[in-house]
Amino acid sequence: MVDNFRFARGASKSEDFGMSKFYEIVAKEIEGADSQSLALISAVNKPKGDRFYRPRGSSKPTNLDDFLPNLTEQFSRQICDRVLAWLPERVTDVILTGGGGEFFWEDMQRLLKEAKINAHLAAPSRQANALGQYIYGEAQISSSRSARV
Repeated sequence: MVDNFRFARGASKSEDFGMSKFYEIVAKEIEGADSQSLALISAVNKPKGDRFYRPRGSSKPTNLDDFLPNLTEQFSRQICDRVLAWLPERVTDVILTGGGGEFFWEDMQRLLKEAKINAHLAAPSRQANALGQYIYGEAQISSSRSARV
């Protein structure tokens, strides 16, 4: 978290609730699906109209467009609920990063706007996620070094 353009130490939070959880939810909708299948992950991330997945042993592919928009909306709401419950009252802006930020962007932007919070999508999103984790790690290391001195 950045507060007045300074890192707010110890204010960041990580939860096990990202794209891997979303793939698990999608896989539960398809008989015989494996949430870690690269074919499923690829199908979920394809454009509307091209999202078909055939699990091993199945003779017919499943059209993910039949249920994916509904699951995306529900999952976006759950993410927003978690983010809003964690954010301090004074927060006015949220930057979404990573593959999940990109994937859920449309729903998240709308839901955060309803909460009167400005949403921003980092670009390139996946690189911003990695850079943010690196900067956070650097801040944690420098904080532990200064505590030892």
